[in-house]
Amino acid sequence: MTLLLREQLDVIDRMLSGPGGGDLWLVLSALRGPDTPDHDYFKKATYTIPIRRAAFPLTATTGRASLGTARKFADFGTSAEDTLNLPGSAGPSHYESHIEMAVQALQRTAVDFDAH
Repeated sequence: MTLLLREQLDVIDRMLSGPGGGDLWLVLSALRGPDTPDHDYFKKATYTIPIRRAAFPLTATTGRASLGTARKFADFGTSAEDTLNLPGSAGPSHYESHIEMAVQALQRTAVDFDAH
């Protein structure tokens, strides 16, 4: 672990243990996407891209975030993907419940975030 990474993790740790830390955790928990046997990228992108764009608007302006040595990218989509269509009333899956809680947390921060 590099010193820079440790410093960044310490900042996040302080934020998680402070006021509003629960909401931060809800958003971070929803960023990864569902781990499904079929690796449903469409479902993952449908939910994670709008949350990534609302949570990290500076990074979203570039479209993608380089994850450095991981040689992968976090997809931030386009402004056309700013609206999040929440799961239907049939009942959310475990992952979709994380999405709903993250949306509520983002809306509590007065982020201009359209979810329905």
